[in-house]
Amino acid sequence: MDGQQSKFFIYGILVVSILVLACYGVFLRRMRKTQISGKIAKGIHRSLILISLTVLFGSFSTALIPFVRSLMGINTKNLQFMLLAGLFINLATAANFFIYYFISNEYRRIFNQFLHIRFLERFTGMKNRISTVSTMNISIARK
Repeated sequence: MDGQQSKFFIYGILVVSILVLACYGVFLRRMRKTQISGKIAKGIHRSLILISLTVLFGSFSTALIPFVRSLMGINTKNLQFMLLAGLFINLATAANFFIYYFISNEYRRIFNQFLHIRFLERFTGMKNRISTVSTMNISIARK
């Protein structure tokens, strides 16, 4: 990409990131006004906000690095800055695992079961609070 296309792309990413932040602000304001019933619904909303904000942080940082570079007039190869910018997207993506692990008991239990990472429980001092749910099947025979 040449200079004008690159600037247009960078400004576009910044505008979209700011608009997404504004949407989350409106969403959070509405969530505070609404009473959320149920622990599962609260957990879903909390994880949705945290995951989305980490991804938004990654994309916003990725767009901000070339913007600061062009603003300061730093003259280096474009590849070096793109590698640095891509680092933030990768960090945001990798953070999703840890957010799910520490926020949700269900995800923690499944991660421990399939990835065999019980040492994280011992390291952090977190215990799985697993509740047992009994189910009963009833069949009705009609004659």
